Amino acid sequence: MTSSCDDTPWLLTVPAEIILRILEYLDIPTLLTCLQVCRRFHDIVANSITLQYNITLLAHGMHDNTQEDEVADIAHRFSMLTAYDQALKELAWTNHETIDLQDLWKPYVSDGYLVFQAKERDAPVHGPTRLVVFQLPSALRGIQARRWTLDFDFSASFYIVDVARDLLVISCAESHNHQDLRPHLHLQCLSTGDQHTLSQTDGIIRLPEHRVPFGNFIEFCRIQGDHLALVAASEQETSLVVWNWHSGIVIAELVLPQPFYGYSFLDDLHLVVAAVPFIWAGTQRSFLHVYSLERCARNPGILLTPWLEATYKLPDNEILRGIIRKPHFLCESPGQSLPIGHFYPDTTMETTALSLILEVFQDSGWGEFDLHIPSAVLLSHTRPPLQTKLDSSIASTNVSAWSGTPAPVIMPWNQWGQAVICDIRTLSLFPSPLHLDPSLIGLPSTFGARSVFRQAVVVQRPLSPSPSPSPTSLSSADGDGRNATHRKMEGRNALVLADYHPRRVARALAREDLHLKQGRTLVGGNDNEDGVVKHERAYIRAEAVLPDELQHLDPDCLCAAMCGDAVLMFQVSL
Repeated sequence: MTSSCDDTPWLLTVPAEIILRILEYLDIPTLLTCLQVCRRFHDIVANSITLQYNITLLAHGMHDNTQEDEVADIAHRFSMLTAYDQALKELAWTNHETIDLQDLWKPYVSDGYLVFQAKERDAPVHGPTRLVVFQLPSALRGIQARRWTLDFDFSASFYIVDVARDLLVISCAESHNHQDLRPHLHLQCLSTGDQHTLSQTDGIIRLPEHRVPFGNFIEFCRIQGDHLALVAASEQETSLVVWNWHSGIVIAELVLPQPFYGYSFLDDLHLVVAAVPFIWAGTQRSFLHVYSLERCARNPGILLTPWLEATYKLPDNEILRGIIRKPHFLCESPGQSLPIGHFYPDTTMETTALSLILEVFQDSGWGEFDLHIPSAVLLSHTRPPLQTKLDSSIASTNVSAWSGTPAPVIMPWNQWGQAVICDIRTLSLFPSPLHLDPSLIGLPSTFGARSVFRQAVVVQRPLSPSPSPSPTSLSSADGDGRNATHRKMEGRNALVLADYHPRRVARALAREDLHLKQGRTLVGGNDNEDGVVKHERAYIRAEAVLPDELQHLDPDCLCAAMCGDAVLMFQVSL
């Protein structure tokens, strides 16, 4: 290491305490650069628990949750953060808890919270609703286990949760207002069940006339910051309706291409829609369309070229089957209604990820792949934002000003596919929906696609027959332990963790010296412009045998996923 201190001897006279205070105000990339300035700077940074904690937070993609009026024990948090990351890498097990789901159904999982609907015996079909909420514990992040119930005087069809905003969105088909019978959404606080404090519409958002929720509410309803999106259908078309959920104002209504296979927010201003619009000359083409939400909002109901930012082609004859999912993020300044622990996933990361499933025909037959796409790739060809607030004034904006806008960018697969992380799907995560116990309706939609933010969990089938399934139950193993079991034993259930953490993925793409196992190779397309593309991307994989007390779970009846720091395993009845 070269020392520039010899050329600037005045640095040697500055007290270390002052240098440390200055370094604490720097962003992490600049701070890392300072490590190379001289040996003195390097030692100051290396000996500062606070700076090392901040650097480790960035490296692990986490954000500190210290409040302004709180005096944090940084040394304790630093040790907990290191242990937390190590526990996730090792799939370390601690004590597990089994929850009786006998009278619970319609599960929803989000950021360490489970929400179920209680089944009341002899209750009317459209009567009041009771929801049961479980807060999963995390010893390393300082979160205690908790359970509470929420009672509503209306009938809930389905619901989704945004933990960061303490928001519970409930779909309701009936109305107490006989003058307006449109389907509507209730906005409630997850922590209390009360009307959400930020709602300016008495906690109710109504769908546009002649619109009803399309398909599975859990799959087609999304929350992104102040925006709430829902796919709705009429007799003529299927559209995506986007509200400002605070004001209840519709800021965009977009007619979706058919057939479409899902959508997601890329950020607060952009949406991506997956579609397989046509088969031409025996070739099936799949596309990802990126739209500007603020430009769409200036002409509600139309989804045409001026509002289309870019189209990304997927390989020919490879069928897009999956629903795009964006990982759940906690906001930068979470409220105190729901505890999120000492630290939580950092939302300021430039590289987030989407996930979709693609079926690929190869010489050996059909193969099913998970594609993990950095959002930054899909946003690389978008136009600058218009710097206009999305509100009711949009309706009066002069749309003609946007005529003659540049044509959308069309990206062939061979020009962007190298940035995609591919993984072959060898197992299904859930039994056939046709054989699910009715009390667990909703499991396929909840667990059907793997989390792409922190980690993905796959259940490995044992090599020998398993015992008979136990009664319907849920088990959770908190990933906070220190002593992981990595032995591979014939006939025992095991879990595989494939880590698609965005920052780690970015590092894996940028560096070749990481000791990571290679991902699968995707072979796509034919000899046309999309070409035959072969590429491999690295990611972290870890395997662990389930604890002995969980070995009775039958893999044929098992659903598994990550929720916060816990591995959830639903035992269902066939």
